[in-house]
Amino acid sequence: MVIELHIDHKILWKIVKKHEISNLFILCRDCNLGEKGKITL
Repeated sequence: MVIELHIDHKILWKIVKKHEISNLFILCRDCNLGEKGKITL
């Protein structure tokens, strides 16, 4: 079984305009694609 992982921003990039490790997290593909446009803290 292969699980595709994505790295995404906790606070949307278009808000913070930075790529900082503290603002990134790892999600499975389905979770990442299902949360489009939501702010997760």
